[in-house]
Amino acid sequence: MSRTYQPVKRNPSCNCDDEKKQCTYDRRYAEMSSSSGVLGENLGSFGNQSELAPKGMDVDGGVMVLGEITPPEMVFFHSNPFRSLGQWTTYAYFRQDTFAAFRNAIRSDGFEFHVLLYD
Repeated sequence: MSRTYQPVKRNPSCNCDDEKKQCTYDRRYAEMSSSSGVLGENLGSFGNQSELAPKGMDVDGGVMVLGEITPPEMVFFHSNPFRSLGQWTTYAYFRQDTFAAFRNAIRSDGFEFHVLLYD
């Protein structure tokens, strides 16, 4: 587990684990796949070649599933094992200006991504 991982604590807007300490999720998708687990917050670094700063979801934020770069309005595609954050589909919310910095960092020669994942 990474040093920056924090579980999403129990709150009225989420389902809880068996011990009633942490939020959980259970998603079923149209193509009949599913995903479930506990919710957590973590911090990833884009290396020193990037202008990215930590941002949360905002009114002008967008959804991106890493694996390929497409326009920031609404990005959705399958994971690419050579560029995705993890072995499952990963969602991240980026503001449009943050998305542009992320896209440019990936396209640069000096791109380096440090993955911080948890189980």
